[in-house]
Amino acid sequence: MQQQFDYHYSDDQLDEWVKEKIDPMSCQTRKGVIFFNNHVRAQATENALQMTRLLTRHGLKVV
Repeated sequence: MQQQFDYHYSDDQLDEWVKEKIDPMSCQTRKGVIFFNNHVRAQATENALQMTRLLTRHGLKVV
């Protein structure tokens, strides 16, 4: 198993990304792409859903 990809981000970690990185960058672009590569136990899918919820909570458009 590849340990570097075996990770599940917490809501707090992802919320920090939204507040400190993604939200400020959103003022400089019309579109962006976020992806997760933590896939050993399918964590990427769950983390992407968490991120979608957090982005929406912060008023950012998700399509």
